[in-house]
Amino acid sequence: MANGLKLEGQRFGHLTVLKKLDERENRYVVWLCRCDCGNEIKVNTRHLMRGTVKDCGCIPENSAKRGPVAEDLTGRRFGKLVAVKKLESKNGRTRWECRCDCGNMHISTAHSLKAGKLCQRSRDHRHQRTAFRAADCSLSYR
Repeated sequence: MANGLKLEGQRFGHLTVLKKLDERENRYVVWLCRCDCGNEIKVNTRHLMRGTVKDCGCIPENSAKRGPVAEDLTGRRFGKLVAVKKLESKNGRTRWECRCDCGNMHISTAHSLKAGKLCQRSRDHRHQRTAFRAADCSLSYR
């Protein structure tokens, strides 16, 4: 399949294919590509065609987990919880301090808030994960 492909001159995202190399990567032909920033990288046919690789790495991901952008949830309501302030991320997850309608404060990840699943609460001055639906608030805060 890849033997007959002529990708020279074609663009894939920010990459322009320069030439076919005499290399294989996982049985796929490898191409020399130039990124819009000027860097040259080697990319196999599969990654080019599927759009897996679109640049040399010079453009940051725009996702909360891998990039600099995290969604601002301040003031948003999730069941009985309202996101009050963003806390330090932990294990790649953005954490939020939330106020419940009953007045208690809870800590939860953005993912958990949006999914309506788990929350964290303070117990004996430590944070421990507990099964908690954002819709009910029967937890006591110490």
